[in-house]
Amino acid sequence: MKRDTLRTVDDVIDAFGGNTVVAEWLGIGAGEVCNWRERRSIPPGWHLRFYLEAQSLGYRTDPRLFGTDMWPPLSSVTGRHPRVIA
Repeated sequence: MKRDTLRTVDDVIDAFGGNTVVAEWLGIGAGEVCNWRERRSIPPGWHLRFYLEAQSLGYRTDPRLFGTDMWPPLSSVTGRHPRVIA
């Protein structure tokens, strides 16, 4: 079942359980997550982790949330890397 599309930093943090839950999940301080809300930006190093977790929870994410206009089709990504990376 698909849930709402996450479009803002607040949407993501709230969907994942709030500042404290997100901070514990990532192993960082809750103050850092609060700063993301204030800046309305999640640092790029966390984008993939949030994207994948959102997918596993049944959420869609607006690609603009992570600084892109569109998500590439999975087939185009896997087509460029035919070998398995362990």
